[in-house]
Amino acid sequence: EPVAILKAAHIEFPPGASANYDREKRLLQVKNTPANLELIHRYLDRLADTDPSILQFTVNIYEAPADLVRDGLSKMAPGADEDNMLDVLSKDPTRWIAALRLATSSGRRASSEAVEEIYSQSPPAAPVVVSTSANEGREHEPANQSFPVTGTGPASYQETHNHGLRLEVDPTLTYSSNYVSLTLSLDYDTAAPEPVDLSYSNLPSSEMITVRQWRHHHVAYQTNTGIVPGTTRLIAVWKPTGKPVEGRNVLQFATLHCS
Repeated sequence: EPVAILKAAHIEFPPGASANYDREKRLLQVKNTPANLELIHRYLDRLADTDPSILQFTVNIYEAPADLVRDGLSKMAPGADEDNMLDVLSKDPTRWIAALRLATSSGRRASSEAVEEIYSQSPPAAPVVVSTSANEGREHEPANQSFPVTGTGPASYQETHNHGLRLEVDPTLTYSSNYVSLTLSLDYDTAAPEPVDLSYSNLPSSEMITVRQWRHHHVAYQTNTGIVPGTTRLIAVWKPTGKPVEGRNVLQFATLHCS
């Protein structure tokens, strides 16, 4: 909180005084006495003259037998140190899948991604018959005719799908530098997208049109949390879908390390 940080810098807030920070505009709004406002200006000037602390965040994705993960979660008390449980989960038969690391400073949003571009060829469209009523005998208006569209229709085309891991963080280091308040967004594709070709009847011709759609296997996680620098936290657990995990009794989980 801005008031708590400024009070820790020995700046008084008498009755009626306030301080608010707009994270989107990165704007600090303060209501205080002229003397205290001058102290705040000097305090902010001193902060601007120092380099912000660099924070490094590492996300690791693991896969483990579902029973092992559930047992570990059941033994983890809220707010307890997670290092012991993570040490157990990181050993056999747990399998490491992916990792992503980024570095930023307090108050600066950052994002990173490790994705693979998957190219696919869609099938050509089926023949289509288009029929409209005649509109003859009117000047300056185009005549509509009944006509067949022959051939195979539009040619096949390529599509691109990104598959991988994406991370965005917006950290704020507290005044004492021993805790990081964090807005985190994690996106992970548990499997490559799968094409699904659907056929539709083009009435009234009864011709079939094939349309390609895609089934995505995706996990999206967003939260406001906190982490102590030098520690690792378990941030999400999910049941993966798609090949090759279908039919297997496994869970995947993500850990976050801050340094």
